Amino acid sequence: MAHKALPFVLIVDDAVHQRKLYQIIADRIGIAVQLAGDAGEALNYIDTMTFELILTDWVMPDLDGLTLASVIRQRLIARGERVPPIVCVTAKALEGDRAHVLQAGLDDYLAKPFSLEQLKEMIDKWLPSACKREHETENR
Repeated sequence: MAHKALPFVLIVDDAVHQRKLYQIIADRIGIAVQLAGDAGEALNYIDTMTFELILTDWVMPDLDGLTLASVIRQRLIARGERVPPIVCVTAKALEGDRAHVLQAGLDDYLAKPFSLEQLKEMIDKWLPSACKREHETENR
């Protein structure tokens, strides 16, 4: 039986502790991640790798996540490549923030702090095979 590669997810967050948490969660739910600490690093990865999903923080020092998502979409479309779903994961959780994110062209929104289950549900929504693989592993 052939082994299927893990879904590959780009995660962009300027907070070191948050990136460490994402890595732990990724290992637990069975996805491969590339962690980026800022928009510039993320754009370098976009130019050299293909991702199935992108999770980005909204507030970052060099370029905010909404602008980053727009730049990513423009680059991939210009190259004729598929644009993966882009989800904003942010501590900005005021009324209207979700609508603002969606109006900016991102595919979804998840407020911090989030639970492991909330993140798993978000990933499962966009990469259904990722979380199914975890359940199969747990049931063995």
